[in-house]
Amino acid sequence: MFFVLIIFLAALLFVRGLFHFVLPALLILLVLRVFLGGLMLLFSPHFIGTVLILAFIIWLVKASRGGRRYY
Repeated sequence: MFFVLIIFLAALLFVRGLFHFVLPALLILLVLRVFLGGLMLLFSPHFIGTVLILAFIIWLVKASRGGRRYY
């Protein structure tokens, strides 16, 4: 019974430590990963090419409708 009590107390301390130390560290790592992933996407040539093609198509559609000049 004493062994079960020791295991229970160790698990309780682990859970308290998890929420106090480990969980904030994991959240910080997650935010850094999302931020760095966004930067890598932003500087990717495929992403920039896609954005440029979409911008050109939107400009072409707006310019072909007449009226105001967009160039």
